[in-house]
Formats: sequence, C-alpha cells, structure tokens
Amino acid sequence: MPVLGATMEDAALFLTYNQVQRALRNVRGVSESATLPLTDLAVAAAASGAMAAVVLTPVELIKCRMQVQQMGRTSRAPVPNAVPLIWETLQKSGVTGLWHGLSGTLIREVGGGIAWFLSFELATREFARRHAKARPADAPPSKADLSSLELAVSGALAGVSYNVSLFPADSVKSAMQTQRELRAHTREAAGPPLGFMTMLMRLYQTRGLAGLYAGVGVTLVYHKLEQLAARSGW
Repeated sequence: MPVLGATMEDAALFLTYNQVQRALRNVRGVSESATLPLTDLAVAAAASGAMAAVVLTPVELIKCRMQVQQMGRTSRAPVPNAVPLIWETLQKSGVTGLWHGLSGTLIREVGGGIAWFLSFELATREFARRHAKARPADAPPSKADLSSLELAVSGALAGVSYNVSLFPADSVKSAMQTQRELRAHTREAAGPPLGFMTMLMRLYQTRGLAGLYAGVGVTLVYHKLEQLAARSGW
C-alpha cells in the first residue's frame, strides 16, 4: 500500500502542479518558459495537494488499518490483506467510508504541498542565482544548470518543510482512520467515527503537543532519503 500510495501521490501532485501552472500562464498571457511569481506557485501547490489528498485518503486508510491490525492478537493466524479490508469498509461504511480522514489529509497535503513546492523553488532559485555569477548576462540560469547534489539538497529541504509544517494533521488523520482497531484493542465501547477537531482535541488532551508530533523524527529521515534519491537520480 505505501508503494501504491507513493506512486499515486507523485502522479497526482506533479500532474496537477504542472497543469495549474500552465493554466496560470495562459491566463497571464506569458510563455511556457516564463517564471511565475511565488503566489502563483502557491496556488498550483495548493491545488496539487488537494488532488493528492483525494487520491491518497483511501490508500492511507487501508495502509493504516493494516499496520495496526496486529494489536492485541495472540495467535499467528494470517491477518487480512488490503482486499478484505477494502471490502469490509465498503460493507460497513459504504464508498464514502474509504475517504474517512479526508479532512486531515487535505490539511496536510494542501498546507504541506505549499511548504514543499515553495521550499523547493526557493532553494533551487538560490542555487541558480549562485550559478548566475559565472554565466553571461544574456543567459539566465535555470534548474537545468543545477547538479544532482543541489537538486537532492533542495528536495531534502522541501521534505523537511512539508513534514514539520503540518505533521499534527497527519497524526490526527491516522488516529481517525484506525480508531475502530484502537477501540477494540483498548476495549472501548464502539461508537460513531470521530471528526477531525474532536480527535485533535482528544489527542492534545491526552498526549499534549509532543503527542501530535510523535514519529516526526523517523518521518523526516524517511522523507529526506526519499527526496535525496528522487532528486539525485540515484
């Protein structure tokens, strides 16, 4: 599921990001090679994050449920894979049940997408500006001039910005998507699924601010390695 999720996320992010930029250039009447202001890039990043959230939520719902279903088990009997969990969700909650937690994913992806793309853009522009000192005045620098290491560093900085900016939204989203399994593990009475704000307040009251950032260190390491590999072509 994480492999499927990463594939769908990147496809939705970059397709939407590039298409929205193209539409904004058409509206402004500028060429495809023209550099857009950061405000336009923020709009494109927000749109791409929203699209990624819609695509990702069902995948992350099933992934999170698969990751916690071992809790409380005392036997080594095989646990359900993705397909039975999808079917169970459809039976109990309908099609819309696959998008439970969408609010948290939207907040994370829209806000985090803006942080990611703008951080990446600012970092690459700074590297390009440094290259400009060694180029003729009539040959403006571009991302094509950057080395693999510079692109990797820019991607790593973007990944850090993405995760640190709205990591609590991801914590709340994961808690929303796994509350059925967690209730069974803690023997809590079954009830209707909790919404984003209710779950946020519950997590804050029981774990504090540190609880909302639980796991951020491991996530940062993961995304740094992911961006280093993706942007350097390793």
